Amino acid sequence: MELRLILFRHAQAEDESPRTSDHQRCLTVHGKQQASNTARQLAEAGYLPSLVLVSDAARTLGTWEHAQGWLGDRAEVRSHHEIYTDDARSLAALVGAQDMATHKTVALIGHNPHISALASVLTGMDFRFAKGQALVLELKSNSWAEAMYDTGEWRVAADFGGKH
Repeated sequence: MELRLILFRHAQAEDESPRTSDHQRCLTVHGKQQASNTARQLAEAGYLPSLVLVSDAARTLGTWEHAQGWLGDRAEVRSHHEIYTDDARSLAALVGAQDMATHKTVALIGHNPHISALASVLTGMDFRFAKGQALVLELKSNSWAEAMYDTGEWRVAADFGGKH
């Protein structure tokens, strides 16, 4: 069965200030446009997730808020603090725990450097995500858990909003 993983780095956020922590940083006006534009490109290409795993940081939740209109209200959305705090291995474990029977296309909205590291491990290519960039990866596998062990085997199907 073909699985599709959409890795989406949050869009441009405000700079950290004494009044807001890194976790509380919201999207800028440009960031809101970035999120919407990348989501529009994903939707127009037919890449619609049934499950969205999103960091609980304000800028990733804001990215989903501005992407949701394009990517559909039918997707199940789960917010995870671990996407904000953990490394690429933990992100792979989170994705690997998903049920393939229910979700064949999963979007993960997160942060650098871990989202770039996960893309690099899965594809065997070097990635450095730009803000608002989404990379669509595909792999034939029997389960999400098995797919997360197929490092270097994932195929890049599309790249929106940035260059690697």
